[in-house]
Amino acid sequence: PQRASEAGKKGGQNSHGGRKSDNS
Repeated sequence: PQRASEAGKKGGQNSHGGRKSDNS
């Protein structure tokens, strides 16, 4: 789960501002 969280964080950072890619 830690790796998935880190990957989501990086993906979210590009879309939002590093808010934990929560699909928002």
